[in-house]
Amino acid sequence: MPSKDTGPSGKLTLAFFKCDSLAKESIEQHGEYQDIVHNLFEPLLPAHLDLEILTYDVLNKREYPKDDELEKIDAIIISGSFEDEAHADSIWILKLAGVGRVLLKVLGVA
Repeated sequence: MPSKDTGPSGKLTLAFFKCDSLAKESIEQHGEYQDIVHNLFEPLLPAHLDLEILTYDVLNKREYPKDDELEKIDAIIISGSFEDEAHADSIWILKLAGVGRVLLKVLGVA
């Protein structure tokens, strides 16, 4: 929901919606989800861009970006989850779907 164009920030800001936890062995070898995402994207960025990842634990803490944070987010990544089935009526999944719908409307996509 960017309100005014202030020009390039020199930063690519990704919101990472964490919907699961990795196994201890994976974390020891590769880091947490946000570390893996950072390591995937950073080498692909042009030299003039820095990568910032804002992590939101949507499964356990029900964290989502605040309105003032939405203004600086360039993209949202949602992890997969082995916690529940995608079509289950789990509260966290319903909340995520609702937030997704609102974000699509705010961003003018839906």
